[in-house]
Amino acid sequence: MTHTPPATSPKPPTPRAHTRARILLLGAYGRKNIGDDIFLKILLDTFSEFAIDYNCWDTDNLPPEIASQPHHRAVPTSARSVFSVLRALMQARVVVYGGGELWMRLDGTRYPNASTLKMIIVNLAARLLRKDVYYLSVGSEPLTGWSLLLAKTSARLATHVSFRDNESARILGLPPEKTSVAPDIAFTYTPPLIDARMHTDGTPVVGISAVKLSNTQDSVNTKNIQDLAAVLKTSYPHATFKLFLAMSDERAHESDLKLAQELQQLLGSAAAIHSYHSIDTFVRELSVCDVVVSYRLHVNILAHLIGVPVVGIGYKPKIKKFFEAYSNPQLYCSPDRISTDLQPALAQVNALNPSIRSSTEQAVTQANAHYTNLYTTLKHS
Repeated sequence: MTHTPPATSPKPPTPRAHTRARILLLGAYGRKNIGDDIFLKILLDTFSEFAIDYNCWDTDNLPPEIASQPHHRAVPTSARSVFSVLRALMQARVVVYGGGELWMRLDGTRYPNASTLKMIIVNLAARLLRKDVYYLSVGSEPLTGWSLLLAKTSARLATHVSFRDNESARILGLPPEKTSVAPDIAFTYTPPLIDARMHTDGTPVVGISAVKLSNTQDSVNTKNIQDLAAVLKTSYPHATFKLFLAMSDERAHESDLKLAQELQQLLGSAAAIHSYHSIDTFVRELSVCDVVVSYRLHVNILAHLIGVPVVGIGYKPKIKKFFEAYSNPQLYCSPDRISTDLQPALAQVNALNPSIRSSTEQAVTQANAHYTNLYTTLKHS
């Protein structure tokens, strides 16, 4: 399949760096997570006429597509990062939260949730300084009690919140005039030009992006992986398997990598692990697959964008939300039903792919129109 980027009109010349208005861009950047890296690339490209401060865990983790530019500055992310962010806030004209599931339950090791408390502090400071606050393409876990109260407090301080699904908008319950809902901002990403997929030996290629299920016992994760391997070996007995790590920082080596190694042992010599280093390389590797099975939301979205048939496994509610809204719920599988539901989904994935490509095109059109309007409003705020 050849992907031809849409024609774009030439951009007007931008002013010199010292005359640029400044944006404070906040997200989970610099952790080598392909979803957050796509958010950052899209937003840096979109707001190229601005000077941008963005919080970053480690600049060495940024992919090569996010080149260092003199008018962009990385703000360190650490336990004391709220002070660095507040200093950057003083110079910014507007604050933008760029993508992701920002509001989570406060339980276990996540209590109290430092990121939610930081959002409240930053948003309150921004509004006291009469600066606008925008959330773009964000989501929420199901929340109640104290978790919901803090989430609503942070969101109500915003000028506008653009949700990526209706359920998140319902959970936060903000006034309608302050909210909008649109497909994930990753739908505005333009993949690199990709040549038609060709397998010289005719061997099917199956891509897999698995994650460790949080808040579950190791025995549950082991059974899920065993069930996944058994179904894949039965459905594709002569295939080669690409095990994609869509997140390559230290957390992946503690969880995702370990899980990929277990899956590799179960699948045998036909399986190989592919670490994530750059967005374009990841997309090109994904494009050679005949089918993809993914637990990760943005791997699912990328597969849709490049036309590769994909089945999603719902390690979080956002996966199910995505397949219900922008794909086909028949291609969604709950982790506890892999042994019974995955094979039927794989059996019909190719037949359903043409209609899904049509749905994807609609999502791309909707996302581009929605975020173009929001960008225009934001630039003049």
